[in-house]
Amino acid sequence: MVKYITVDEYREFTNLQDSEYTDAQLTTIIGSVESWFDDKIKGHTLWNLGEITEDRSGNGEDVMFTNRYPIQSFTSLSIDENDDGSRTSLSSDNYNVLTDTGKVIINGDAEVSYFYLPGNKKLNVRMVYSAGVAEVPEHVKFIMVRAVTNVLNKLGIEDGIVDQVEDLADNGMRMSLL
Repeated sequence: MVKYITVDEYREFTNLQDSEYTDAQLTTIIGSVESWFDDKIKGHTLWNLGEITEDRSGNGEDVMFTNRYPIQSFTSLSIDENDDGSRTSLSSDNYNVLTDTGKVIINGDAEVSYFYLPGNKKLNVRMVYSAGVAEVPEHVKFIMVRAVTNVLNKLGIEDGIVDQVEDLADNGMRMSLL
């Protein structure tokens, strides 16, 4: 699970005093909201850095998009032209990568038949790259602050707040709080 916002960041965003909620209470609530958010976006974030190996079926065009972006580094592009499992690696001189959108363009002079030859080839293109941004964007942190604040407003200040949040999380009712 991605850590979207810390207790200190939440306190800074909201000017929340230490006496209103303990760090343990906020940690539990933030964790519940982050878990709910992760469930909803199902890992389709742009800020998870890491190497991705993506096998794709070509579409007959000389352009393809990666599933994740922005691209931090593009390691390799290879094509199985003969549908036999062997891949031809393209020199980086034979393609361009637009890092902000994940658009990969084969140069017209490349000695390959674009991304796809007619026939029933599937998953004939392999792209290996790293994508994401190093930090969670500020607007996502703001969404987390709003969601945590909404949960706090619904629960109120009570001694059993941690138990209430854990019960809600266990019962899958987190979404109704947001």
